[in-house]
Amino acid sequence: MWFRTFRTMTRDAMAELDLPRDPTLRVALPLATYEREESKAITAEQLARFIEAFRVHHPQHHALVVLLAYTGLRFCHASALRWDDWDETDRILRIQRKQVGGKVGPVSRRKRAPKELPIEPELAEVLRSHRHRLLVDQAAGLAEGWMFPSRAGTLRTPNSIDAAWRKALVIAEITQRFTLHGLRYTFTDLVRRANVDAVVRRALTGHVTEQMQRHYSTVGIDEKRAAVAGVIRLVPPGPPTDSPPSGGGTGGGSDEPSS
Repeated sequence: MWFRTFRTMTRDAMAELDLPRDPTLRVALPLATYEREESKAITAEQLARFIEAFRVHHPQHHALVVLLAYTGLRFCHASALRWDDWDETDRILRIQRKQVGGKVGPVSRRKRAPKELPIEPELAEVLRSHRHRLLVDQAAGLAEGWMFPSRAGTLRTPNSIDAAWRKALVIAEITQRFTLHGLRYTFTDLVRRANVDAVVRRALTGHVTEQMQRHYSTVGIDEKRAAVAGVIRLVPPGPPTDSPPSGGGTGGGSDEPSS
């Protein structure tokens, strides 16, 4: 940046002072070295181990992680889901709101989400197991109908899963940087690997501009369902855990803050 400015100044001086040559011609800058950006996604094999770590060791977070992994939803949309958003008969999940810091609002144009997502039988079984756990424990937040309430019954914050996330990374032997939003990147990679059409991929992840909204709205739920089924074939989720191991915790999510 500084060299570009310097070169502009010297060329202006050449024009103003009628200099015979450009003094910057023989200036060579050292090649910049950049660290390779770490991948924001993980492989199918790593994802399978990661989900299994949550299923066995942190079952209270398992359903949320599985939903994020197999739908590509953003946390702000998934954490605002209510049980009545899930149509079990038609196997559809309707995305109608978002929440940030407990403040609920409509899905924004800046962070879009598909209006409907398919819920395949494997994912439906995980959600039913999660609902059963909440009912058995009479978890706080049931009366309000939240699908993923915190232990206090409030809406979750992203750092409510931090401690379990770090432990799952260790158990799954994932050493590269991998964040909650990385599940969305991983889902995008997996639908591409499942040979899903680019239009369907964008319709699933909500990557739709205002100009293309009408075009992408032609993607039917059957096409989305086939895409998600392709991801599940690549990374089959393990069976839901009916009872947590000792010390695993029950009810809603942990409210443990980030370190």
